[in-house]
Amino acid sequence: VKLRQGVVKPSQADKPAKAPPSLKPIPLELGDSLRDIGDPELRTVLESLARSLGDNETSNQEQDPT
Repeated sequence: VKLRQGVVKPSQADKPAKAPPSLKPIPLELGDSLRDIGDPELRTVLESLARSLGDNETSNQEQDPT
């Protein structure tokens, strides 16, 4: 660990930062889910979250059928 006091010139990067990879479409063979979730507690929480989001979406559509 080096501690420097006073004005410190920032080091220059050797190479410019790479752009993040672009998102690709999900292959059809993955089906409805990307993969099985191994942790049963996490699976339960995510299923509950998905159900509540689905319920909110359907209730919003029922209130404002445009």
